[in-house]
Parts: sequence; structure tokens; C-alpha cells
Amino acid sequence: MHRAARAGISFEEMTEAQRGTAYALLQSGLSAKGLEKTRNVMRLNETIAEMTNKFTEYGEGLYQPDGHGRAVDDRTLGLAARGTSSHHQLLHPGGIRS
Repeated sequence: MHRAARAGISFEEMTEAQRGTAYALLQSGLSAKGLEKTRNVMRLNETIAEMTNKFTEYGEGLYQPDGHGRAVDDRTLGLAARGTSSHHQLLHPGGIRS
């Protein structure tokens, strides 16, 4: 398995302040339970990295925050915490509005 190249910056590449802002953005669009589930999936990816010793393919820090949507058209935005290959969380909160 290989890591898909993505535009943007991963949590691992961010400064502490940038990571804090990115997590705050996720928190603003999720319930407490939704945020906990998302963070647990990211942590599980780190466990997979440790078990397989494939730190370039798996790991909590490899996730990238991603905002998407068409605010001009429907004014509804979505969030994603994209990880390696198919390991990502697509978050479509019921109402992040621009």
C-alpha cells in the first residue's frame, strides 16, 4: 500500500499552534462524540504504524485537515480529516454554514 499524494499540510508538518487551530476547527463542526470518534480513528492509525513499522504509510500525524463544499452554490461546507490511502474521516456535519 502506498500513501496517496495530497495537496496541503499534514498534522505532523504543522506547528503546535496550527495543529491546535485545525483541531479546534474539527471540534467546532462535530459533537463531542463525533470528535472523540474521529480522534480515535486517527490514533488507531498510529497503532497500525507501530504494529507494522510502516510509519510512512500509517500514523496519526499523516492526516490532513480538508475543507470542501460549494459555499457559493449551496452554502453548506464539509470537513475531512484525510489519512493514508483509504484511512480518512469524511465529516459532513449537519450544518456548517458559510
